[in-house]
Amino acid sequence: MPMVPVRHFNAALTRRAYWLAVLLPLMLPLGWLLRDLPGIGWLHAWLIPLGLYLLLPLADGLLGRDVSDPPPNSATNSGETIILCSASASWALVLLWALIEASKGPDAVSAWTLAGLTLSLINLGGVIAINVAHELIHRRSRWQRTVGTLLLCGVFFPCFKLVHPRWHHAKVATADDPSSAPRGSNVYWRAPRAWWLNTRRGFLLAAGDARRRGRPGWLNEMVGWYGLSLGLALATLLALGPLATGLFLIQGIGAALLLEVINYVEHYGLRRPSEPGSRPGLQHSWDSSYWLSNALLLQLPRHADHHVNPGRPYPALRRSGTAPQLPVTYSLAVLLALLPPLWWRLMDDHLPQEEHATDCGARPIP
Repeated sequence: MPMVPVRHFNAALTRRAYWLAVLLPLMLPLGWLLRDLPGIGWLHAWLIPLGLYLLLPLADGLLGRDVSDPPPNSATNSGETIILCSASASWALVLLWALIEASKGPDAVSAWTLAGLTLSLINLGGVIAINVAHELIHRRSRWQRTVGTLLLCGVFFPCFKLVHPRWHHAKVATADDPSSAPRGSNVYWRAPRAWWLNTRRGFLLAAGDARRRGRPGWLNEMVGWYGLSLGLALATLLALGPLATGLFLIQGIGAALLLEVINYVEHYGLRRPSEPGSRPGLQHSWDSSYWLSNALLLQLPRHADHHVNPGRPYPALRRSGTAPQLPVTYSLAVLLALLPPLWWRLMDDHLPQEEHATDCGARPIP
């Protein structure tokens, strides 16, 4: 984006802006309340994707990039945990409300509205549920990790609890990590592949944990967590019927695939050796500094610092002067990743020349 302002945003303003993660799910029922207003009716189920992929990039361009770092006491502010818990509750309640609305059937919910509802829930699952869970599973507190895993059960991806901190963080930017895409790779191959391989890896890690505790490998925690996911689906079927159940399943799988698209964006084309003792550096994740997106996403775009300091809470994450910078905002990057020729044209020129696609699914690099 040309002529994007660069500013030092006030730390207190940024702390208040984190509440956007709590408010975003409420846009869905808000659309229902406003659906009788002129010009809103046909868009009322689409406010969230329109907001994320149209209004947010525009607002990012107007508000600009944030070049300030958090104050020293930001990591000890108890309010940041309250925001995480509030965002968890906001997402869960809106998901329940949406499933109840969908259960009313085609007479009450048109195909167009159902499509908007589905796309909205997929994005809320990826942007709120999984992102909040991502923050919580990195915590030392057991109850916070449990809340994070419960969120992951709601999107059928509890394996993320194990595979993200123990595999992705250890193997990021290497060919051993399915979520780190090589240069020239196609997101339509990489995202489903990463989803499947990470699910499998999660069960393998859990089986190893069970054997170390003297239990059979099949009797592991992933069996219990995925059993809870299936239990939620069964409860939805019994209480709300097949249409709501289908929506529940689609939003969960869609949110997990959206996570892998975001992972594709975050590490595209960045490589390091797969050697014992090799550690990821700031140069192995794409950063972004657009203030509004960073606030809404709980500083996820300060991704390089997160990988170097995975235990650092989101308000304490710092910008990096050495990490590669995404040339566009996060949500626009996700959209462009879904258009591979445009994505390759945008990103390949920003990669070091020595990078090469070495994984399956990659197009040849001249």
